[in-house]
Amino acid sequence: MIFYAFNESASYLHDCNIAQFPINIEDLGKQLTDQFNNSGKMSIKQLLQLLNSSFLLDQGAPGYGFSKIWKGGAKGRVKGKDRERTLAPRFAKKKGTARHIAIQDEKQKVLKRAYGLHGDDDDAGATFKLPQVSLRIESVPMLGATKSILKIHVFDQKCTTGETLHRILDGFSSSGMTTKMTRQTPDYSPRGARHADIHAMQLATLAGPPHSAISEVDVGGEAIGDIVAALGLKDEPEAKSLLKDVYIIDVKSPNRLKNIYSSLFPTFVYGGVHSAIISAKLATENNSALATVRMTGGKTPTPGASGVDPGLPTRITPTSLEIETFGCPYFAIGQQFFLDFNTNTTADNFYSVHGVSHNIEQGKFTTTVRMNTLATFGKWTSTLDELKTLIGAAAYASLQKE
Repeated sequence: MIFYAFNESASYLHDCNIAQFPINIEDLGKQLTDQFNNSGKMSIKQLLQLLNSSFLLDQGAPGYGFSKIWKGGAKGRVKGKDRERTLAPRFAKKKGTARHIAIQDEKQKVLKRAYGLHGDDDDAGATFKLPQVSLRIESVPMLGATKSILKIHVFDQKCTTGETLHRILDGFSSSGMTTKMTRQTPDYSPRGARHADIHAMQLATLAGPPHSAISEVDVGGEAIGDIVAALGLKDEPEAKSLLKDVYIIDVKSPNRLKNIYSSLFPTFVYGGVHSAIISAKLATENNSALATVRMTGGKTPTPGASGVDPGLPTRITPTSLEIETFGCPYFAIGQQFFLDFNTNTTADNFYSVHGVSHNIEQGKFTTTVRMNTLATFGKWTSTLDELKTLIGAAAYASLQKE
C-alpha cells in the first residue's frame, strides 16, 4: 500500500501522509464488530471504504481538530448511526445565524493554530478542504517470479501542486484579487508535502519577471482614509493589516493568464495544432438551461456596448469532462491537468482524473479519460478572507482613480 499526502488545507493534517491519520481504536473496533456481525466477512476494499466514510470524511475526527464542535468530542456519535454526530450543547442551543457564527469562529481558531497563524491580522488562507480520499489499484508482475504484486495507491484528490494557480484563476474570474496562503510545517512531519514551499515559489514566479501577473496591494495617503470611511473600519492601521498578503491580479487577458499556466502546470489545449486530444465531451452537472443563459450572456459584445465586462471570463456551473486521446498508457487516476478549451469561461480550468480506459484494436489505440473540475470540491473559507478580498478591491479602485 502506497499512501500520499493530504491537501494543503486539511487542518492539522495539511503536511501529513494519509497513513498518519489518527483513528480512535475503540470507535474502529465497534464499527468493525458491527460489520462482521452483519456479513461475517470484509474485503480490503470494504475496509478502506469504511475507514474513508466513517473517519476520513468525518469533520469530527480528532485529526482535524474540530472535535469540540460535536457532542462527545472525538468519540461522540449518534446512537445507531455511526456516521453521524450531534452538535455540542454550547452550539446546539444557539439558533440560526448565531449558531453559524459560533461554529465559524471555532473553526477559525482551530485553523489558525493548525497553520501557525498568529494575531488578528494574520488569518489569510485559514481555509479547510475535507480530504477526498480515493484508491488506485494496480497489479504488476514480480521480477523473476510467476507471482504478481498488488499495489494500492491511497491519495487525496484535493491534493495538488496547483493550488496557488487555482486560487489566482478563481480570483481572476471573480474579484480580481487573491490572498497569500500561510502554512507552518508541524514538527511531527519531517518529510511533509512542503505545500508552503510550493505556494511561496509559485507566488514569487508569478510576481516576478517575465510574468508580473500579480502584485501586492500598496495603498497610502488619502486612499487609505477613503477605504476606512467607505467600509466603516476602525482606523487606518486596521485597513493596512487587512490588506496584508492581498494581491492584485495584474493580468488583463485570460489568454495571457492561461499561457503563463501552461509553463507552470501540465496543460492540454483543445483544438491546438499539436494537441493529442481527438474529441472532448464537456457537460455541466447542474441545470443546463441556466448554464446556457450564463454562457451566452458572456459572449463578445457589440463594440461600445454597456453593462458588459469583456476582461473577465464567465463563471459557469461545475463540469465533468471526458476526452479521447491518442493511446497513452501513462494516464492515471488522481492526475491533474489544466484544460484550455479557448472558451474564456471557467470551463478552462483544472481537472482531476477519476477514470481511465484504453481501446486497442487492429491499427488503432485510443485512451478515454474521465475528469471532474477541481472546483466541484467543497472548501470552507473564513469570513476574514472574504473581507480581505473586499478591502483589496476597494484599494484597487482607489489606485485606479489616482
